[in-house]
Amino acid sequence: CGFTVPSMSAGETVTRTCSVNGITNPFMNVATVTGTPVDSDGFRIGTDVTDTDQAQVTLNGSGAGGLPSTGWSGGRLAVLGVALVLLGLFILQSVRKQRRVIAR
Repeated sequence: CGFTVPSMSAGETVTRTCSVNGITNPFMNVATVTGTPVDSDGFRIGTDVTDTDQAQVTLNGSGAGGLPSTGWSGGRLAVLGVALVLLGLFILQSVRKQRRVIAR
């Protein structure tokens, strides 16, 4: 995500956003800027000024480009739901058989 600002006025700010896919681990983001002072005609009038800043980047979500993990796994709940439906069908079938026997 290299980025160069050709020129800036005093007090001006520039914001740069960079998106990278496939990152799975947190990392340190380092930005270095170098300014060359010039006069109103664009002639150099001093030595370059440099500054570096860094920030720890943490990942939101799964880090694999998917949806963030909610911490809920519905697998067990789905199995329980299917088991309850099957149990209900078995009970319903048993009640129907009993009614047929009693009705005869």
